Amino acid sequence: MGKGLVKEESKESLIAEQRQLLSIFDGIDEPVYISDPETYEVLYANKALRKVFGDVTGKKCYQSFQGLDSPCSFCTNKYIFGDNIGKAHVWEFKNNINGRWYRCVDKAIWWPDGRWVRYEMALDITEKKEAEDKIRQQYIYLRYVLESITHPFYIINVEDYSIKIANSATGIYGMLANIGSGDDKEIINVEDGLTMDKRITCYELTHRRESPCDGEKDPCPVIEVKKTKKPVRVEHVHFDKNGKEIFVEVHGYPILDDDGNVKEVIEYSIDITERKKAMEQLATNLMTFDKSADRLRNPLAVIMSSLEMKDIIGTENVLKTVSEQVNRIKEELDNLRKEEIETFRLIEKEGNVKKLLKGQNGVPP
Repeated sequence: MGKGLVKEESKESLIAEQRQLLSIFDGIDEPVYISDPETYEVLYANKALRKVFGDVTGKKCYQSFQGLDSPCSFCTNKYIFGDNIGKAHVWEFKNNINGRWYRCVDKAIWWPDGRWVRYEMALDITEKKEAEDKIRQQYIYLRYVLESITHPFYIINVEDYSIKIANSATGIYGMLANIGSGDDKEIINVEDGLTMDKRITCYELTHRRESPCDGEKDPCPVIEVKKTKKPVRVEHVHFDKNGKEIFVEVHGYPILDDDGNVKEVIEYSIDITERKKAMEQLATNLMTFDKSADRLRNPLAVIMSSLEMKDIIGTENVLKTVSEQVNRIKEELDNLRKEEIETFRLIEKEGNVKKLLKGQNGVPP
């Protein structure tokens, strides 16, 4: 009689304990279910889960939640039972039935009837996933925009000069490929090829140096933009993606924070090497033309003098002198013509005179 009473009290205690536990689960706003790890039978489903999937108690979890005929290939029981008893396993999955994303928290818990069972709470993160996908699509769009720019283009953090975003014309990815996987200078989003964690600075990329640009030869556009909060343009000698020194025109534009301070600088550089060479050649040719003008004055002076002295030296000698000086003038003019042709060839290499003066590829200087 006494033993039967104890057993009955124990049974009632288990039932009360289970009711209390289920009452707690029912108070959770996210879907929660309990299942048997051996039979996959759903032992319990809270109100939030029943609202989404209906009353699934007594049914197989893989049928009720995934619409499958056999246990899920991605079942996480191996991560929460055996040696993993007591450990929580967190994972994300898109449900096959309703197409929504869930962040699932799984754990083995002790059921009042004396066995370990599977507990899962699923947080609906569909909106979060959709927002992430939208951001990803924006990054992909930005990648195509950046890659359409044939000039090196990058965005610089003004605090440490690190490059946050860059296109492939900068040659930055070739530099990153040479950095070991153990280094912290790695691309975060390899597939997008856009953003990187703290890795390469602008002065490392463009100048192969270990400190920011300074001085009159290489004035730092980042410092200038940060100081003035206005766009700047400077000329530098950079290394291109093949490691070759080139003359470039660097354009810098400020990106301001909410307080109006410069937080980042957009930079792009235009290769003006050919333009520089052309302008240097033009300067050389102008000096040549000036010298030629002096050399032309001499034979002209001789001709004028000879003509004035015609009555003294005789017509024959005058004609001879004029002929000699005319040949000198012709030779000098031929040389000038060669220089003129070479000058215009340099200009035509850039397109035309107007383009040369305004800037390469029609971009105003």
